Amino acid sequence: VICLKILSNETVKPATLRRHLITNHPDCSVKQLKYFMRKKQSLAGQKECISEATKINEKALRASFLVAIQIAKDKKPHTIAETLIMPVTIDICREMFGEANANLLKAISISNDTIRRRITLASGNIQDQLISRLQVCKKFAMQLDESTDVAGQAQLMAYVRYIWMDEVEE
Repeated sequence: VICLKILSNETVKPATLRRHLITNHPDCSVKQLKYFMRKKQSLAGQKECISEATKINEKALRASFLVAIQIAKDKKPHTIAETLIMPVTIDICREMFGEANANLLKAISISNDTIRRRITLASGNIQDQLISRLQVCKKFAMQLDESTDVAGQAQLMAYVRYIWMDEVEE
């Protein structure tokens, strides 16, 4: 019963804990207190490990989006991340912070298809934000311009100006 109180975060009657142990875990009902203490420490260690891995994955995801957005802003080919950005970044990190930190960068997904997906997601998010802002604001101005490029393809550009949080946004 003492063992179960250590593992339990709730206040439960000893008789209820004993019945649960005997009914649902008969093989553990004869174990010593040290066994349950080890189990508790093991569980705590696993939670910390999972939490740390999750934090690294979230940071890698954010970094992947940052790379994708920068590639889109500079209008560079998506493969530049694999061929130039990541190798140089790993070399810089290895030189400045050591091999262990450089290896953490390998968790960042920056393949051609991943960059394309990230840019598509980011542009969709920007479009959704713009539409929701325009629906909320009272007045906005729109300017359209159509031209043709060298290949004879029609290009349409749209500029929208609106007031958001007392600032003019474009």
